[in-house]
Amino acid sequence: NNYMKKIAIYISVLLVLGACNKNILDRGPLDKYSDQNVWKDMALINMFVANIYANMKTTYDEAKGGSWMMANITDEAISSRTFHSARQINTLQYNESDDLYADVWTNGFRNIRKCNLLLSKIPEISATAEVKRQLKGEGHFLRAFTYLDIYMHFGRFPITDKVLTLEDETAIPRGTEADCIKFILADLDSAGVLLPEKYGPSDIGRATSWAALAIKSRFLLNLER
Repeated sequence: NNYMKKIAIYISVLLVLGACNKNILDRGPLDKYSDQNVWKDMALINMFVANIYANMKTTYDEAKGGSWMMANITDEAISSRTFHSARQINTLQYNESDDLYADVWTNGFRNIRKCNLLLSKIPEISATAEVKRQLKGEGHFLRAFTYLDIYMHFGRFPITDKVLTLEDETAIPRGTEADCIKFILADLDSAGVLLPEKYGPSDIGRATSWAALAIKSRFLLNLER
């Protein structure tokens, strides 16, 4: 039938092309960059880092696409919009199955994995020592910022400082209170030492050493230390 004829034609074409080009099946994807190529190109590396920044959550991103802000479930503000998730909480209609904070955990650990990947690849990057130092500082800062957000929502968290593979144990228990706090502070200390104090006009918005110290100060104040 026609269906079987079409399949036979496709197979014939593949065999002919394969005979002409033995590496036809060894080509990389045309719509994305391979991991190997990303870390050879500073433009792609900067895009990778920019993606981590873009995924940093702000108060306007709170739960379910920004349908409420944290202040609306405290005495700081009141939401008058009935569709806001804050109303659900304030009227005692919220429970654990609603997963209002699921994105904080899920997206947070996605970002942490990217930070760990960045930190692991820095030795392979062909760049000046100054650039590598900055990228390392950004990796520590962004990881600390993300872990801090998770900590402020959930408390203790599983501590991962490397990219986990299928060979690693992924059922990591939550760290102790002391270890979680120590990990965040250590990352902020590293960022404070490695990051520059300021950038040029083309890099405004990237983390600075002052930003690391400011986040550390706020964290210690919240801990009453």
